[in-house]
Amino acid sequence: MFTDANPILAANLAALRRCDPALAGRLEVAVPVPVQWAASKAGQLFATLEHQSRPLALASRFDPHAEAGKLIEQVDLRKHACVVMLGFGLGYHIARVARQMNEDCVLLIHEPNLALLRAVLERVDHSDWLGQSFVVITDETADRAELLNRLERQAAVLTQGTLLVTHPAGRQLYADQLNAFGQLVTEVISFCRTNVATALVNATRTYRNLCSNLTPYVAGATTDDLHQLARGYPAVCVSAGPSLAKNVHLLSDPAIRKNVIVITAQTTLKPLLDRGIEPDFVTALDYHEISRRFYEGLPPLPRVTLVAEPKSNPTIIESFPGPVRLTQSGFLDRLLGPTAKQRVPITAGATVAHLSFYLAQHLGCDPIILIGQDLGFSDGLYYCPGTAIHDVWANELGQFNTLEMMEWQRIVRHRRHLHKVEDIRSRPIYSDEQMITYLKQFERDFARATQ
Repeated sequence: MFTDANPILAANLAALRRCDPALAGRLEVAVPVPVQWAASKAGQLFATLEHQSRPLALASRFDPHAEAGKLIEQVDLRKHACVVMLGFGLGYHIARVARQMNEDCVLLIHEPNLALLRAVLERVDHSDWLGQSFVVITDETADRAELLNRLERQAAVLTQGTLLVTHPAGRQLYADQLNAFGQLVTEVISFCRTNVATALVNATRTYRNLCSNLTPYVAGATTDDLHQLARGYPAVCVSAGPSLAKNVHLLSDPAIRKNVIVITAQTTLKPLLDRGIEPDFVTALDYHEISRRFYEGLPPLPRVTLVAEPKSNPTIIESFPGPVRLTQSGFLDRLLGPTAKQRVPITAGATVAHLSFYLAQHLGCDPIILIGQDLGFSDGLYYCPGTAIHDVWANELGQFNTLEMMEWQRIVRHRRHLHKVEDIRSRPIYSDEQMITYLKQFERDFARATQ
């Protein structure tokens, strides 16, 4: 059935196209499944679908609207800022919730069967709410990275109460898919809660550091000169994970080193220099003044540039023995008002590893290679041997407190948050909730980079 010959479908797709043109495009070419339509005793349309050799009702044959009210009777928008609808059905129950919502809410709908959704949108007009910005519809193509990408900007909303509502027909048609998506939503909400909690805990420190760095932000060098400066060159982003020790020596090969841009987190600057590897860039965003330890005893580094977020502790910028460039800050620009410089923004990082990746993108590098980015405790270690944190621990070492013991203590300190996962070789290792959160953010970033 062509869209232009069906005004209901055309109106629905036009509304959906305003907020999700990709899904609207997939629906436009989808072939609808055969659905039997009839009028219910209350007058509204109901439909049945052939399932396991018998008709399955997609809505009540007697009163679809009354059934919709029962399905959503647990929804209380004073408690649930996010409502997750698992299974679209005929959409009557979803429409009732959507019409009560506003921009301070999120309505997440998951319908695995695109062909069924197309059949419903051909006959039931939902155009008055489908195009609302708070509506997010996903199908069987949804994965964790895509979901995180679409929901992260509403992270604060997701932490204010979430309710999952499963449509009865959907439960019969694809229970496993809906359960899996429910678990996916739980993981995304966990990520959002971690980010929001981190932001709240560090809020005072963040704004103190931002204001302390106002002078170098205004008078110092920006990152604009770096934009697309290394377009087409590969970048290697170095992190402090245990696996770094296995392949960092490759960067000391002059034939390799001269052809790549090396961007290191501040924790791995000293280990690289100790191996005779001088990186091009160092990234920093840490709040605490203990980060000055990463730069103590360093020689002058005129060819190494520190790229720091303005929220970094001022001691980092003061201690670095080379050129410094600060990334764009929306807060400081608002503070400066009309005197603020126009800058090309670099995405704010959750960690220095993320900031290194964003800097590589800003430079125009392709491909971007990550080493030492374990996101887990490989070989029972937290850090790569030789990192600066081991110097911090040095005065605590002794016969009964070895470096290996301190590494393990660092891991088990948060034993309640540990998760058993598999590494790239299918071997069991531990990770924790924080690292899994960072993994989800990388998945989101990689999905964006390939779009």
